[in-house]
Amino acid sequence: MLRYSQGDIGRVSVVTPATVLPLTVAQIKKHLRIDHNEEDDELGDWLATAIGEIEHPNGWLGRSLMPQRLKLTFDAPPPRVIALPGPPVTEVKTIKTRGADDTITTIYNADLAIDTIGLITDYDAEPALIWPDDDIGWPSDIKTGPDSMQIEYLAGYADAASLPGPIRSWLYVRIGELYRDRERSMLNATSTRLSHVDRMLDNLRIRS
Repeated sequence: MLRYSQGDIGRVSVVTPATVLPLTVAQIKKHLRIDHNEEDDELGDWLATAIGEIEHPNGWLGRSLMPQRLKLTFDAPPPRVIALPGPPVTEVKTIKTRGADDTITTIYNADLAIDTIGLITDYDAEPALIWPDDDIGWPSDIKTGPDSMQIEYLAGYADAASLPGPIRSWLYVRIGELYRDRERSMLNATSTRLSHVDRMLDNLRIRS
């Protein structure tokens, strides 16, 4: 949940997951000096595990890695300035609000050139910030309750080459840990962590 001054009102879900990965199995095998194909499936699983440990919305890094579509849902009227979690954010696609009569209204749609609020964005901020024109504001009849507002947006680095080096290095090291402790992993035992490795992501971590 995202915490704002009026309480926990924002929740994030993945609408369209990433269709590409930040690393390939071939790259992982080269890094680990593996010259056979017998463990390719396992390496793919460990890559997914490593991504899940750090990627937004459930991972501790708080960032989106590869391009994906996210949805931020409010269950109460939103604050004037909204922070979009899971940077880097590249585009707001739609904003919908629920009125007092439960009518859903699209107040912003990038593809249809709908913008009734004069949306202002700051994608360079982390997390990204959006807000309506001060002379317009958010709709005054937004209903308090589930699904008061839904914002869908695109987040993630453009491609694997754009991923910050420390994130790529962390993934290699973490997959190496899982590979080294693969017998323990198969038994659902706790694998050995190189705790100092996580420190390489300190400057990239998004803290709410």
